[in-house]
Amino acid sequence: MKTYSSAFVLLFLPVAIGLAYVSTPSRHSAAAIPQEYLQPRQAQPDAESIAFTSADGGKTWQETTAIPPAIENTSPGNKQVQSAGVIIATGQRGIKRSTDNGAHWEWVISEGGVGIDVAKIKGGFAAITFSTQSHTRRIRVSYDGGVTWHPIDEALQPANTPRPINNLFTLANLSYPASRPNNAPLPEEAMISSIIEVDGNFYCGHPRGVFKSADKGKTWQLLLPSIEGKVYNLSVSGALIYAVPRNGGC
Repeated sequence: MKTYSSAFVLLFLPVAIGLAYVSTPSRHSAAAIPQEYLQPRQAQPDAESIAFTSADGGKTWQETTAIPPAIENTSPGNKQVQSAGVIIATGQRGIKRSTDNGAHWEWVISEGGVGIDVAKIKGGFAAITFSTQSHTRRIRVSYDGGVTWHPIDEALQPANTPRPINNLFTLANLSYPASRPNNAPLPEEAMISSIIEVDGNFYCGHPRGVFKSADKGKTWQLLLPSIEGKVYNLSVSGALIYAVPRNGGC
């Protein structure tokens, strides 16, 4: 049996270890890694670079990144609509009205907060404002050219929001079981962003998602839940409803 000096062993030991490492298949070699991990991972689209569209009144929704520029760049604030010679516009004090093509204006809704959104509806206008009294955004409609306005968001407001006494009895007799979350009261931090009307139905963008009312605002149903804490801005183009997620209802 041959014997080797300690100097010989120290000289050739690193070489022997290296050869053994090369000849032994590694559990972490490329052959052992699933192919999907070797492919470049595609970045997920940002929530604000996508939209959801519905062609059936909100029953079903399709995700898309093909957003028309006129819709993608639409945001609440600094907005006006016109119908039958009347202009309704948002402003720093609420909602204003003009009957002479903008030469003169009068404030028709002013509750200490800014105007959020305005829209044309069948026979009139809809508007969203911020109320410093209730600390919420309110939805109202007008059917007399913007002279008088009526709320349609009682069912969307937090439970402690002051309400007319004739509505308290109705609200007190409503129940919202956990098995029916779509009918539950909405959160205190309501930040309604937009309002539209399609085929006689109202749709609004809310922190919980897109809501629809088929009875002029008496009741609201959740159609499309929100994503990543965004609030949908709603628009209509042809037969499509567009819901574009935005930060903070803006």
